[in-house]
Amino acid sequence: KELGRVVPRELILPVSLQRDEEVNFVLNQFPNISVDYEQEWFFSRENSYKCLLKQFGTNSLHSFSLTEESPEVIPAGFLLDHLSKTANTQNPNFIFPQVTTLKIYSDSEFVIIDDSSRRNLEILWNLKDGSSQYTLLETVQNTQTAMGSRLLRNWLLYPLKDAKKIVLRQERIQSFVQNKSVLEEVRT
Repeated sequence: KELGRVVPRELILPVSLQRDEEVNFVLNQFPNISVDYEQEWFFSRENSYKCLLKQFGTNSLHSFSLTEESPEVIPAGFLLDHLSKTANTQNPNFIFPQVTTLKIYSDSEFVIIDDSSRRNLEILWNLKDGSSQYTLLETVQNTQTAMGSRLLRNWLLYPLKDAKKIVLRQERIQSFVQNKSVLEEVRT
């Protein structure tokens, strides 16, 4: 359900999953996703945990509500390690200054829309030619930056369940609509 919602451009998986029938069945439904396979040791829990500790300068990940055994540790640590290897840095102690926290994603916060419904609602892509023309995204897309576009896309793909959060979001948007000078200042 998440691959259809996120639609990543690339997946990096352990080589042990290369011949897994279930994995291949799912991946075949998304032919535009590039899949690369890495050796198992790249997905080591111990290395991932150490990588996260180094990044955040902590002795544990308890402040992020994580333990060494948490399932989020391996993918998060692998991602940081992979980024550091592809960033062409020669410094073994390099950390990413823009990565300052971990947020645990839970689909219980959002309305789950299955792939078929998402396609038929034409939220991001239309049924006719797969473009974004005549979609909900095109209708409400008035963002000025790539970051704003990504945020709007995420809001459409992950509709909130919590009424308080929905109202808060609406109030924030309304404040920009009602105060054009603040909107212009933020946009520049």
